[in-house]
Amino acid sequence: MQRTLFSLIDTSYPGIGLLPHPEDHYFSECTILSSCNDDVDELNHAILNHFSSELQVFQSADSIEDNEGHGEEGILMYPVEYLNSINCSGLPLAKLGLKVGCPIMVLQNINPGEGVCNGSHGILTHATS
Repeated sequence: MQRTLFSLIDTSYPGIGLLPHPEDHYFSECTILSSCNDDVDELNHAILNHFSSELQVFQSADSIEDNEGHGEEGILMYPVEYLNSINCSGLPLAKLGLKVGCPIMVLQNINPGEGVCNGSHGILTHATS
């Protein structure tokens, strides 16, 4: 399968790892669709490996509110390991790996007043953790 996956990526996104990075519209012109989250994760990881920049890993928040509405300062209802293992549609990953030049999409309104809303697309131009 790996051989076919690499062929799919190279055919869909020729020159993805070359500098300078592709134009902003590069990824919007061709998209690889999959119906299974595990396949999407594998595709994203394989495509990210094609980028030549250094991988930056961003951690999620490791707490949720308890029954009294307390967050980080309260007692966790679930172990951090369990929270980090959840991978379903609509929830962010516990660890998000990004490289400069990769496409990103906003999944939750961040700043609607500035136009950063659900579905906004962009290209990562620099990363600091």
